[in-house]
Amino acid sequence: MPTAIEFDFKEKVDGYIALDQVRDAINGGRFVWLDIDGSDVASAREVLRMSVDLEESVLDECLSLAPAPKYDNRPGCLHLVLVGCSAVGTSLDHHRVDVIVGESYCVTIHRERVAFLERVKTHYHEDFVRYAKSPGFLLYEMWDALIDGYEDLQSELSGEVEVLQKKIFTEFDDHLLAEFATIGNSLLHFRKVLAPSRNVLDELATRKSRFVPEGTQPFLGGMVPRIERILQDIMVNREILSDALNLHVAIGDHKLNRIMEKLTVVTVIFLPLTFLCGVYGMNFEFQPEFKWAFGYAWFWGLVVSIVLTVLIFAKRAKLL
Repeated sequence: MPTAIEFDFKEKVDGYIALDQVRDAINGGRFVWLDIDGSDVASAREVLRMSVDLEESVLDECLSLAPAPKYDNRPGCLHLVLVGCSAVGTSLDHHRVDVIVGESYCVTIHRERVAFLERVKTHYHEDFVRYAKSPGFLLYEMWDALIDGYEDLQSELSGEVEVLQKKIFTEFDDHLLAEFATIGNSLLHFRKVLAPSRNVLDELATRKSRFVPEGTQPFLGGMVPRIERILQDIMVNREILSDALNLHVAIGDHKLNRIMEKLTVVTVIFLPLTFLCGVYGMNFEFQPEFKWAFGYAWFWGLVVSIVLTVLIFAKRAKLL
């Protein structure tokens, strides 16, 4: 459901207002934050047209579905696309939020519940009363909550990588390899969101715009290193994951080699025995051992001697 909050920075007063009061509040010199659910496109368009003056092209872009961070400085407004990420099982879910900043309003459009926006709604009041001097504080609050969510997700992914590292010594199956692939893809997709987000934040902090107060830009610029640290952590996690996967494969190869060594010993044992069976299985008329009273005992004694000799050799060679 759409909500509207008006801010009076001189009197330090804020509060929810009805949608039909948004335009009057803006005309009265107050700043308004309008939050809209864009899942119903027709309803969202109606609310936007009733509340603020926006070009149709901006509305079309806001109601599209591509979840890619974006900075677009228009003549009448600043259009940003922020992308929140959350873990859903072993994969990532993306949440697009369009932020339209005008001189007297800020509009956020999303199609589902977005965690970082809910965090802003919960905590913005105290910061507004204590610190806010201009509408730029709302941009700072959104980015601060968004990066907090990024940091939480990165910690969660780091924990999964650590758990996976421990599993490589106890498990070896296709399911574990699938986990490696899934977490690796999650880190890659997370990085594809973070890198453009860092660029958008850097644009906000450095480019001059009448919709971003100059006093807010240094604070926005101070958050860029936070995203860069997360990006570095992602690269470290990918390297750890790659090393763990290589170790996992090496352990599997080592186990396979040990099995092959044992099979080789078995082959070495049975090779001379097969030769003996072949010799004594020949149908020659004159074979002395056939009429010898101890021929059978001689055969088994020879078999035992060969087996013991091979086993002793394998033991000394550490093949067993």
